[in-house]
Amino acid sequence: AHAADISLRATAILGYPGEEPDDIDATTRFLTEHEHCLDRIRINRFSPMLGTRFYDTYQRTPGRFPGLVQVRWHHRSGRTSYRYEPASARSYRRAKARLLRKVFDINRRPLRARAAAFGGVM
Repeated sequence: AHAADISLRATAILGYPGEEPDDIDATTRFLTEHEHCLDRIRINRFSPMLGTRFYDTYQRTPGRFPGLVQVRWHHRSGRTSYRYEPASARSYRRAKARLLRKVFDINRRPLRARAAAFGGVM
């Protein structure tokens, strides 16, 4: 796609229950290996949503998602509040910082001329 001048953009999600620093580092390695052909990267925080497969699974077996605590479903707004405890560990924070540095390195580069037409699109 890059060779055909198609703008490549990706989204990474942080904080999925069970995610560990090694998982974040694997994402960082992937971005490093492919950064020459990536135009933009977006990072999103995992957000459990009502009515999804995750919601159904969590309702049946919350113990399947270690580290996910204080889950409160806000049915009127369709939102959820929670805390992912492993994210407070030093090793997790460091892995996250490495990932964010790599994302910044990719996103700060000027867009290629053909990709610039999609400058505000993700």
